[in-house]
Amino acid sequence: MQTWKDVVGYEGLYAVSSDGVVKSVENPDRATHRSEHVLKLSHTCGYSFATLFKGGKAKRMAVHRIVALAFIPKLDDKDQVDHINGIRNDNRVENLRWCTGLENNGYSLARLHKSESKRGDKNPNYGKDLSERSNS
Repeated sequence: MQTWKDVVGYEGLYAVSSDGVVKSVENPDRATHRSEHVLKLSHTCGYSFATLFKGGKAKRMAVHRIVALAFIPKLDDKDQVDHINGIRNDNRVENLRWCTGLENNGYSLARLHKSESKRGDKNPNYGKDLSERSNS
C-alpha cells in the first residue's frame, strides 16, 4: 500500500510516496495557488529528478534521495542512497538503502559485472591456445 510523507525541507509544499511519486500539496497560502498534482520528472543517466520550489528558488533533487530522506532513517556514516536491484529509476522505498560511497560503488560494480561476466564459451579466449605469447 502506498503511503505519503512530507518531502524533508519542503513540508506543506510537497509530498512523496513510498512508491517514489512526488506531488505538490495544495496550499492556499502559496502565491501561485495550484491544486494538488503529481510532478513531471526529468531523467538523467537513468535517474529520476524532481524540481522543487521554495521561497522563489528552484532545487533539482534526485527522487531516490527524496524517498530515502522521508522513509528510511539515515545513519550518520552513510550519506549515499543505493538502488538495491540496480534499476536507477525504481524508487520504491523497499529498493533503497543508505550506504557509504565505497559500498555504493563496490556493490553496484559487483552486481553489474556478475551479470556481465564472460565464462566458458562466452569468453573471447575460449578454446584458444594462449601458451604461445609474442615477445614483442
